[in-house]
Amino acid sequence: MGDLAAAKSHGKGEPTVVPGVSPAAKQMGRAAAANLLRRIKGEPTRPFRYVDYGNLATVGRKAAIVDLAVPGLGAVRFSGLAAWLFWLFAHIYFLIGFRNRLIVMVDWAWAYFTYERSARVVAEPVSNARESRS
Repeated sequence: MGDLAAAKSHGKGEPTVVPGVSPAAKQMGRAAAANLLRRIKGEPTRPFRYVDYGNLATVGRKAAIVDLAVPGLGAVRFSGLAAWLFWLFAHIYFLIGFRNRLIVMVDWAWAYFTYERSARVVAEPVSNARESRS
């Protein structure tokens, strides 16, 4: 299960394709684990039902789009700086551990103020790659 899985949600009506996004992958992982535990206990498994909580997307510097499904309120949509800040804090919130949150916030702040983006690339030196093929 994961964000590249071709899964279907078995809610109301015909099964629908689950989008390849991390919230869906997290829900699929929990459902798969629960079904494995049910099988171990000899219980029947349950069909997967995806719950769409909405979408967040950055569209530029200090600009984003938020489209949320809020129970009782329905669809809540906004954009611009407020949406960009919402996107930023939502992503930080869902990271695991204080250290990860701190590192990501420092990296993002550095990229924001310096206009420099960094990438963590693990590469094998060319000389070692050639030796291992021989």
